[in-house]
Amino acid sequence: MAARREILEIEGREVTITNPDKVFYPRTGHTKLDLVRYYLAVAPGALRGVADRPMAL
Repeated sequence: MAARREILEIEGREVTITNPDKVFYPRTGHTKLDLVRYYLAVAPGALRGVADRPMAL
């Protein structure tokens, strides 16, 4: 049986999330898809905060 996938459209692009139900934080029960949705929710503010600043990843 193939693992479930979730396809999200983000800024005109399709992004496939494999194993979206995988629990990343067992104590709270938050899943991989929960984490992706959180990142999408905070991205505008986070990116605004680091705009025009040097970065090393």
